[in-house]
Amino acid sequence: MNAQKLNTWLSLGANIGVVIGLMLLIIEIGQNTEMMRAQINQHRTDTALSEQQAVYTSDHIPAMLARIERGDQLSDEDLIRYERFFELLIEIRTTTFGNITEAIWEKIFLAQSRVPSVM
Repeated sequence: MNAQKLNTWLSLGANIGVVIGLMLLIIEIGQNTEMMRAQINQHRTDTALSEQQAVYTSDHIPAMLARIERGDQLSDEDLIRYERFFELLIEIRTTTFGNITEAIWEKIFLAQSRVPSVM
């Protein structure tokens, strides 16, 4: 009888250990999922930043903006570059720099109104 009681208690302890192990596994899977999502978001952010950096550090952008300020005609290539540049500015405004003063954005939109649309 004593051996049967011991066996029952050992079985109960083992079952509790299994339940605790499963709970820890569920928590670990949840943490792993969060970490994977964070890595995916970081990769997307890095990709967007590298694209933006490529556009902003382009040698064509300052010359193109100077032509716009002077009112010169832009080539088809410059129009495409400017469209992408302007799209990035809008994207940044809505995601990162929502608090830029309206005066700056008025100047940007004024420049945009001087450039004919590509599409």
